[in-house]
Amino acid sequence: MISKWRHSTAHKLIFPNTKEKKFYNFSKANAFGCIAYVYQSWGNLDSAIIFSDSCVALAKQIGDMETLASALNNLGVIHNYKGDIASALKCYEKSYQLQDSLGSKKGAAMALNNIALIYRSQGDISKALNYHIKSLKISEEIKDAYSMGHAYNNIGIIYREQGEFKKGMEYFHK
Repeated sequence: MISKWRHSTAHKLIFPNTKEKKFYNFSKANAFGCIAYVYQSWGNLDSAIIFSDSCVALAKQIGDMETLASALNNLGVIHNYKGDIASALKCYEKSYQLQDSLGSKKGAAMALNNIALIYRSQGDISKALNYHIKSLKISEEIKDAYSMGHAYNNIGIIYREQGEFKKGMEYFHK
């Protein structure tokens, strides 16, 4: 009974109002995402997935759709590294839908590019090219040179792999 009272009292002292609790949970969700990234960079993909899943769950719980969209994209990257293509694609598609609904064109372009990479790796070149072109259009619209560079390069690779060297070079030189 006493420990329950202490916990309740401590909780009220730490979080006197819901605004502070939401900020704490927002920070905690982002910390989970950062920890997942570190594990991913160390090659510990199982731990990266655990922390990414925690980030996703907490972002959903607090209604932080920006963090959720980003976390889903990052979780897709981890699943892709693990070779779980179906889960990666599912995460990228959910991320794209959220980014699009939030009006985050940069995030939407990134998710579309990742979807395209999945289709290219699976040999569905037509879908890959369509998604890269969608990503490129959004990137050009917002004048994001970094994302445009990725899209141009990826489109160039597809054309080169299809034997359309001249067309591929046009994209590589953009």
